[in-house]
Amino acid sequence: MKRIGGNIMSMTKEELIEEIKVSLPNPDLLRVVTFAGIELNDRVIVLKSKSDFRYTDLKNQWIKYNKSYQEEHNPKELLKKNVVFTSDVLSRRGKEALRKLEELMK
Repeated sequence: MKRIGGNIMSMTKEELIEEIKVSLPNPDLLRVVTFAGIELNDRVIVLKSKSDFRYTDLKNQWIKYNKSYQEEHNPKELLKKNVVFTSDVLSRRGKEALRKLEELMK
């Protein structure tokens, strides 16, 4: 994935979600999982999912992934898992995109 760039303040919801995806420290983190979301207050914003997957179906079977952006990340440990990332995993720009997304969703 590539950075979509531009001014975060003028991005749409979809562009912000794409910015969050590319702000993960390793693109394979998203590629190897079955489901991926990012925590946003009381919600989970879907980053990757199968069309028939519902987050609530497996909410007791997901992993909360909160390694900081600077730590070493091993995508193999997430292979075929249902993962919810915390903002700790994102780069600074990803955290900015998440804050802007929160504003848009109020």
